[in-house]
Amino acid sequence: MSKPDIEARIEAAKLRKLERKEKTETLRFYLPIVVPLLSAVAVFGALVFQAIQFKKSIEIQRETINVQKDTAAIQRSMTEEQKRTAEDAAWREAVKTFNMANPNLVSSHSNNAILKGFLKAGDHKEDARNLAVEILALTIDQDLFADLFHAVFDTSSAPAEANDETWNTIQKTTEINRRLKTRFFEYNDVSNSMFGKTGPRPQWSIRTIETNRGLLKLNPENVKYQLGIEIDMVSNLLATYLRLPRSEARERVDLADSALSDCDVSGVNLRGAVLDYVYIYNVKLEDADLSEITKFTKSNWDNTAWWHAKSVGSELLNYLKTSYPYSKKTYNGSITTSEDDYNQNISRLEGLRNNS
Repeated sequence: MSKPDIEARIEAAKLRKLERKEKTETLRFYLPIVVPLLSAVAVFGALVFQAIQFKKSIEIQRETINVQKDTAAIQRSMTEEQKRTAEDAAWREAVKTFNMANPNLVSSHSNNAILKGFLKAGDHKEDARNLAVEILALTIDQDLFADLFHAVFDTSSAPAEANDETWNTIQKTTEINRRLKTRFFEYNDVSNSMFGKTGPRPQWSIRTIETNRGLLKLNPENVKYQLGIEIDMVSNLLATYLRLPRSEARERVDLADSALSDCDVSGVNLRGAVLDYVYIYNVKLEDADLSEITKFTKSNWDNTAWWHAKSVGSELLNYLKTSYPYSKKTYNGSITTSEDDYNQNISRLEGLRNNS
C-alpha cells in the first residue's frame, strides 16, 4: 500500500472520530434539555388524563345523585298518595258515623274526637269544618257544642285584622245562630203545645220528662236553655269579628233570621245591615252604628237599650220607638238604663235624623 493511501485512511479515520465526538457532544448538550421536557409532557398528559377521568367521575356521581333524587321524589309521591288514599278512606268512614237523620245522635264525645282530628290538618280540613258547622247547628248539648265549637273557631284571642278568613267566620257563625234560633223557637212551640203558653212548665234543669204513656222525652225547657247558651256563645264570637274594620264591599252584613244574644257590640259598624227577623236580646249597643238600616221586618229587640246606639236609621228609629220603647219591667242583667236616659237619647237620635 502506498504512502498516500495510508495517509488517506488515517485522515478518514480522524474524520470519523471527529464526527462521533461531535454527535456525542450534541447528545450531551440536548439530553439534559429533552429529558425534563419529555418528563413534563408525560406529567402533563397524566394530569390531563386524570382531569378527564375526574370529570367523568363527577358526571357519573351527578347522574347517580339525580337518579337518587328522582327515586326519592317518586317514593315521596307514592307515600303522599298512599297517605291521601288512607285519609280519604278514613274521612269516608268518619262521615258514615254521623247520623244526620237523627239530630240527637249526631254529636257525641267520640264523634267530636274523630272530627277534631280532621280539623287540625289534611286535605279534608275544610270539609271537616263545613261538616262541623252542620253538626253544631244540630247539637243541643251545651258541653258537646262548646267542645266542637272551640275546635272549629279560635276563641282564644281576637284576630288582628279583617280578611277572607274572618269574613268566612262571620258567615259561618251567623248561619249557626240562624239555625240554632230556628230550633230554639221550634222547641218553644213544643213547650207551648205541651204546657200551654201560660201554664206551669218543668224546671229547665230537668233533662227528660215522662209523657202520658210513661215514655221519657226531652224536656223542651231544658233544650231551650241549652240552645240559649249555645246562641250566646256564638253571639260573643260573632260580636268579636263584627268589631273588626271591614272593607266597603263587606260593610253591610246579613244577619237576617239570625240571633245576637247576651253580647257586646258596642262601637260596631252595622250600617245598612240586613236585620229581617233577627232576634236581638240583652245586647249592648253603645255607640254602635245602626244607620241606613231599612231591612228589619219583625226584628226583636227585647232587653236591649237600642237608644244607646251612635245613630239609628230613620225608618228603624220609628219602628223601635213604637215596638220597643223603654219600660221599667223590660230591662235586667247587664243593661243599665232609665226613662230619663231613654228620653235624652231619643232626643239626640231625633236631632241627628233631622240634621241629616
